[in-house]
Amino acid sequence: MRWFLYDTDLAEEPNTIAKILGMTPVSEEGDEHEFNESEKRLDQIEYLLPFIDMVSEMTADVITSVQLDEIKKRDPDNVREMEREQDMMHMMYKMVAFSSLLGGLSSGVNLGLIQPGNVSNTSLEFKKLEGFDE
Repeated sequence: MRWFLYDTDLAEEPNTIAKILGMTPVSEEGDEHEFNESEKRLDQIEYLLPFIDMVSEMTADVITSVQLDEIKKRDPDNVREMEREQDMMHMMYKMVAFSSLLGGLSSGVNLGLIQPGNVSNTSLEFKKLEGFDE
């Protein structure tokens, strides 16, 4: 959990969130250590940041659209509320998606659950299934 707090940078002071979550805060030395360790974890996945950003943007687009559709169903004439809420919703959902992906991937790589590498092929290759006629 502490890695997630430092890696996602959701708050200026991760110790503040740690206290809210019932965690023991770290000392100044511990805080500095956690920031340094976070930098190392994030360096391992830096090449994924454009991908994380893209997926976060798509996620925010989908969730915001669904939310706006629900508002429209409840009150179709309330266009002003939809316009007012749209940008805030999108920003919040993107932040949640980005944080989740960033924190999950940085921890996964650090724990050895995910092996960093390069995308070598972006085209889909379809294999003929046994007994499948094209």
